[in-house]
Amino acid sequence: MGQERFGESWGVIFEERIPEFLVALGSKVADTGLSFEEWLPEHEAELRALAAEYLV
Repeated sequence: MGQERFGESWGVIFEERIPEFLVALGSKVADTGLSFEEWLPEHEAELRALAAEYLV
């Protein structure tokens, strides 16, 4: 209790670009054969770089 965390703000993605971002992210993760939960801990920098391409 008291340790809840929803994440951190990296910026804003326009609503119409969210599906495109999610498809790109899903493809990147699927190519590794891992689940997102397995992929994320070792690839946060890749996620940030991908997100940066879609941020306003």
